[in-house]
Amino acid sequence: MTTHDDLLARLDSVNAPSFGYIEQTKKDAAAAIRSLQGQLEAEIVRHHETGAVLYEKIGELEAERKAREEAERLVYVPGVLKCAKCGCVLVTTILDASSGRVAANNAPQECPNKCGPMWRRTERDAGNDLCGRLDKEHERAESAERRLAEVEQDAKRYRWLRNDNSKFGWQGKNGMTGEQIDVAIDAAIKESAIQEKGK
Repeated sequence: MTTHDDLLARLDSVNAPSFGYIEQTKKDAAAAIRSLQGQLEAEIVRHHETGAVLYEKIGELEAERKAREEAERLVYVPGVLKCAKCGCVLVTTILDASSGRVAANNAPQECPNKCGPMWRRTERDAGNDLCGRLDKEHERAESAERRLAEVEQDAKRYRWLRNDNSKFGWQGKNGMTGEQIDVAIDAAIKESAIQEKGK
C-alpha cells in the first residue's frame, strides 16, 4: 500500500522538464494531498468520537430499559389484572408447550364481563386488598370465638338443667325472663362449683 509520504517522494523524484508550471503543479498537488489527508484524519477522528458517543448512548438506553423493567417488576404483580369498573381480578399465564416454560402474561386484556380494559394490579393494591381480607377474617374469627363461648355457656346451662336441677324450668317461675333464668342458672352453677371444692 502506498502511503502519503511515498506519493510525495515520487512527485519530488520525477525528472520533469524545467518548465515552471510543472513545478508549480507538483507543489499544488502536494498541498492538495496534504489538505485532503488532514480532512480525512479529522473525519476519522469525528467518526470515532461519534461512535463513542453512540455506544455511550446505547449503554445509557439499555440501563434505562433494565431499570424500567425492574421498576415494573417491583410495582406490578406479574400476570394479575383488575377491571376498574366491576372489580374482576384475572390471573393470566403463558404456557409454552414446546419448551415447558410458564410465565406471567402481562399483555392487555379485556374484562370477561365486557366492562372494558383491565389494568395491571400494583403491589400496593394487592397488599391493601390482602390487609383488608386479613382484617375481615380477624373480625370473623373474633366473632366466632365470642359465639363459641356463648354456646359453651349454653351447653353448661343445659347440662346443669339436665342433671335434675330443674327448679327454674324452661319457662321460669315467677315470670322470669330467659336472661334472668340464665343469670340464675349461672349463679347456681358457680355455687355448686364452690360447694364441690369445699367437700
